[in-house]
Amino acid sequence: MLAILSSEISQDFSKKTGLNVLSLQHFEKLDMPVASHADMLISIINDHIFCYREYYEKNKRLFDKISKDYTIVKVDKICQKEYPKDVGLNCLVIGNLLISKNEATAKEILDFAHENDYKIISVNQGYTACSTLVINDSSAITTDKGIYDVLIQEGKRALLVSTNGIKLNGYSCGFIGGAGVTIDNTAYFFGDIKLHPDCSKMLEFLSRENCKIEAVLPGGVCDFGGVKLIN
Repeated sequence: MLAILSSEISQDFSKKTGLNVLSLQHFEKLDMPVASHADMLISIINDHIFCYREYYEKNKRLFDKISKDYTIVKVDKICQKEYPKDVGLNCLVIGNLLISKNEATAKEILDFAHENDYKIISVNQGYTACSTLVINDSSAITTDKGIYDVLIQEGKRALLVSTNGIKLNGYSCGFIGGAGVTIDNTAYFFGDIKLHPDCSKMLEFLSRENCKIEAVLPGGVCDFGGVKLIN
């Protein structure tokens, strides 16, 4: 398994998990605090990896390290620092659902999801991947009420938590999806969730999902853009 994540956290993550990592470099078209975040730079659906064409051209050596079993789709949508022009690849995939702000999402992603029988649901929140930590195909923790409502309506198990207590440099707060990843029934957080105001609810929810917890870093929970995984 290969973990794709920000160069700002990749080495700490590799030491904690023992996984091989692919470190994403900054993309100048994005705002600097999130310019190397995986949930802003790539989207993975099945065996397809979607990335901005310009970012791919500047990081070919990086993408050459990805398994040959994956198809890299270069997206032509213009990426800019201002929201929602920065969320073209920021999609939440859980089970057979693809949740995104469709009007801002790359056409290549929506077309692929439609062709592969995903149920596509549009929400107001553009940062759907950032906002949601997927635990498994049937459950997730989210900081967005609209996403929470959709998950419940679609029969998923979901927990709504506060953005308070999630740090993201340059912003008033970060998101739970950018603050960790779940691998083989273990949730790895970029920080100690016991310092989050909703820690008791998260601990109870994760326990019901038979999901263990590991802290990649000491101190409060931080948003580093999450982790994308490929086999």
